Amino acid sequence: MSTTVEKSLAAKPFLKWAGGKTQLLKEIESRLPKDLKTGDIDTYIEPFIGGGAVFFFIAKNFETIKRYYLFDINQDLINCYNAIKQNVDAVIAELDILKHTFLAERTNQSRKEFYLAVRKEFNLEKDTHFSLIGKVN
Repeated sequence: MSTTVEKSLAAKPFLKWAGGKTQLLKEIESRLPKDLKTGDIDTYIEPFIGGGAVFFFIAKNFETIKRYYLFDINQDLINCYNAIKQNVDAVIAELDILKHTFLAERTNQSRKEFYLAVRKEFNLEKDTHFSLIGKVN
């Protein structure tokens, strides 16, 4: 996924991600290449975007970066980023519906059941999609 970034916006990771780097950004910054700090690098490639902490940090702090290439093996994650990139208002509207439906549940047990039902539906749709294009074993 290639993208341009609006420099005036201070975006932050919108996902909690296993192995996230938010807490390590100071250490990561100290190890960045000198060419990045001097403005001699204009392209950023992120092979494992995850929650995006490093990407968002680089995008916010290094104005000489003109092109970003973001990758991850997790297709659901890439689909999420693309959905936000292409139609953030629709994503927010869907999340708002989920939030209100979840909060309307009265007990922790009914909320848990709602969550599990939504997760099951997501996974079934994903399995159906993969069966249409063919799974690789």
